[in-house]
Amino acid sequence: MKANADDFAKTVMPLIKPLLQEGLNHSQIAEKLNEAHVLSSRGKQGQWTAQAVRNILVRAATLLLVETPADTEPMVTGVAPPKVEVELCRTPKAGTERKRADGINFSKQLEGNMGQIIVEGKPPCQAQAFINFLANRHPVDFIVKFQFKCVEQLLHSGMKASGFFWPTDTGNALIQVASKHNGLQPVLDRIYRTIAHEYFHALSQVRDRRPYRGQEEETEAMRFGSQQLMFAKEAGIIVT
Repeated sequence: MKANADDFAKTVMPLIKPLLQEGLNHSQIAEKLNEAHVLSSRGKQGQWTAQAVRNILVRAATLLLVETPADTEPMVTGVAPPKVEVELCRTPKAGTERKRADGINFSKQLEGNMGQIIVEGKPPCQAQAFINFLANRHPVDFIVKFQFKCVEQLLHSGMKASGFFWPTDTGNALIQVASKHNGLQPVLDRIYRTIAHEYFHALSQVRDRRPYRGQEEETEAMRFGSQQLMFAKEAGIIVT
């Protein structure tokens, strides 16, 4: 089934790319595909929707079919793109022990040097595609768990922030993101920048094994977050 979906994405991306380059949004692209009688993934005409286009772009990002400008951040060679899993709204059963954020013991096993991205909570609608985009441009060989909290700001040890990153005892990474939003693009963009900002810390401290460098690293993380959001918009992964 996955192979069929991958093949379909490879087939239709040459049709979608020019429309993205024209600046069309997902709904407009769907209309163009329906007007051109392009068959859907189920082999039917006139059934393209904005969500169907978005799904193709997410898969295209996973397959590295979306061309994006090269940035100055180093890429890891020889490491496969992480596998991305979504775990929505998981609620621990009553009486289960809460694991410490600074020592979370992820039970999922890595296969070879294949990394893994786990998403929990309720991320904004295009956040999953953006995480796929980041994971393919900047692969890891460990587990990164994103936890989305429906609050405006997170609080940890007396500090308020839109996101936090922790390296774990097991050589993995935990990222928490405040994801409450009103649907307005500036607020959504802040969440996307936070995702990339905290992912940068995972790349620096866990992947590259560099010690935390204070303000210097925060400045680099802010620049990285803004760059990755811009590239994702140019690639049509995030549509405003």
